[in-house]
Amino acid sequence: MSARSRREAETLPAVPSSGSVRPPEPGLFDALTGDFLARYRASGEASTGGMGVLTHLHDLWLDRRVVSKAIRSDHRHSRRVRQRFLREARVQGALQHPGIVPVFDIGISPTGDAYFTMRRVSGLTLAEVLDRLCDGDPEMTERFSSRRLVVALSQVCQVLHYAHAHGVVHRDLKPANIMLGDFGEVYVLDWGIAKVRGEADEVPDGDELSRAESGERLTHDGSVLGTPEYMAPEQKGRAEAVDERADVFALGAILFECLTLEALRKGGDAALALAEVDEDPEVRSRLEARPELEPELIDACAAATAVDPEQRTRGADALHAALEGYLEGARDFERRRGEAARLVTRAMAALAAASELPGERDRARSEALAELGRALSLDPECKPALEAVMDVVLAEPETLPTGAREELEKAAQAQAHETARVVVALAVVWIGLVALSTAMGVRDWMPFAVISACIAVLVGYNAKVALTGRHQRALRALVVVVTFVAIATLGAFAGPFVVVPAVTILAATAFVFSMRADRALRRLAVACSVAAVAVPPLLQLAGVLPQSYSFEHDVVHVLPNAVRFPPTATFVVLWITSTAVVVLCAALVSFGVRRLATTQDAALLQVWRLRHLLPPAAARVLASAARRVSLAEPQATNEPSRRKR
Repeated sequence: MSARSRREAETLPAVPSSGSVRPPEPGLFDALTGDFLARYRASGEASTGGMGVLTHLHDLWLDRRVVSKAIRSDHRHSRRVRQRFLREARVQGALQHPGIVPVFDIGISPTGDAYFTMRRVSGLTLAEVLDRLCDGDPEMTERFSSRRLVVALSQVCQVLHYAHAHGVVHRDLKPANIMLGDFGEVYVLDWGIAKVRGEADEVPDGDELSRAESGERLTHDGSVLGTPEYMAPEQKGRAEAVDERADVFALGAILFECLTLEALRKGGDAALALAEVDEDPEVRSRLEARPELEPELIDACAAATAVDPEQRTRGADALHAALEGYLEGARDFERRRGEAARLVTRAMAALAAASELPGERDRARSEALAELGRALSLDPECKPALEAVMDVVLAEPETLPTGAREELEKAAQAQAHETARVVVALAVVWIGLVALSTAMGVRDWMPFAVISACIAVLVGYNAKVALTGRHQRALRALVVVVTFVAIATLGAFAGPFVVVPAVTILAATAFVFSMRADRALRRLAVACSVAAVAVPPLLQLAGVLPQSYSFEHDVVHVLPNAVRFPPTATFVVLWITSTAVVVLCAALVSFGVRRLATTQDAALLQVWRLRHLLPPAAARVLASAARRVSLAEPQATNEPSRRKR
């Protein structure tokens, strides 16, 4: 962009207004003779560009500011230049459209130069705007968004459609010839090489215009008219045969530049750009490489810049319709985005109120989620709404909502049904180990009776759950107590420090996994597991229970209480029991980790799928949520959070 040279617009910036309209001066009507000096006074510096000289003037007769355009002194004797100059004045004067600067007067100045006057307009050329946008000018970035440029170009399409309807083809559309006014006006400037239907095309001598137009507009051997960076392929060598579709191509090239801040063809060197005129600019592939561009704009730009005129957008009105279709959708989106922002504000207010009214938290969260859902239906890329949704969804609840609690209870019932069948199978293992220990020789049947009674309670309760699919919380608490009573009783066989700790770990792990959604039961299980290991030794020290160990000369003796200790049978029972405990504990932990990993993988897979369904902004928020899920530790879902907020 910065490398491409651009000719400044031929209409100069406006001089500050002199104020309100002044009353006619004495003798003004007597001076209405058509004399240049009697009517006009210079009010600004002159500037030279192309074939003409532009001067700020004050029209004394009508008390208004105007701009005059006169032929440069080094071209005043060229018949072809004068013919082109007069035709430009006639074309611009005949086209009565708000987007075309009107011509007020035409004549011969006192120096003998032909001139015409026109309205003085103020603003920036599109070339200046694009250059400053490319340089990152913050003021231009704020004033001229991509949508604002599309709006301006849509207005240019209307101006060109009007000209085409009146038989005029501009043939030199480019950003430097489009003026963006200070109050939203859009003007198409410089109709100097316009083609008029029904009139012979005056092609100037190459020597004349190659000097007059050097730097941007190129005339090559008298056969090329236009600016190569924006020229339609059919203009090259056939300038007299072009129609309105050449202007459509130039409009498409300008649209491409507005969308990408890059020239369609290489700028700065007209010869290089001219060499590319016949080549396919591959507009669609270049635009599709920019994911931020809307498909409607890509289609409109690609159709307008087709190399074959027969495949090109049929006219400026059709391109205008395509751009307006996009803008109408954009305007609707702006309305939806505004409504989405309003809904997000309401949702955040509801969440803030929920933190101050504990009794209303569930209702407020539900209302906030509903508002956020409506906001995302209006604007799927609304980042505040997406972040708020993820915060609400992933936040640890202080209390579980009623509906969610019911769903969790159903899941717990299903899990209890599955766990009950496993417990029944494990009870069989217990019974086998107890029966095996009788082979050692029974000394006291009381421990056997206690353990058998506990196993009967466990089997009975879990058989009921396996058959009915439902469990009761109070009975589950009883099962926890009974289980650890049975484990503590195992201390009567080989003392509280031999087998009991390993079996306690196994049981505690099983209960923690199966009751992960119930903190109270988990606490009970932990307390009972500690008691099963810690209480029996204290009772033995107090003399309530018989001693299990004696210590003599650095030797620990395990005393037989419930069973005898024949060498072979004792070794076999201890080996089988220890191995079974290790295997069962490892299997249980593996099962729990597998279930946790499966759940986590399913959650991450859902997030991954959603990221590919949603727009990029939503996908980025979900990716952040996925990282939070993958790094988060498992949390209870129906218990108060102790995290400070």
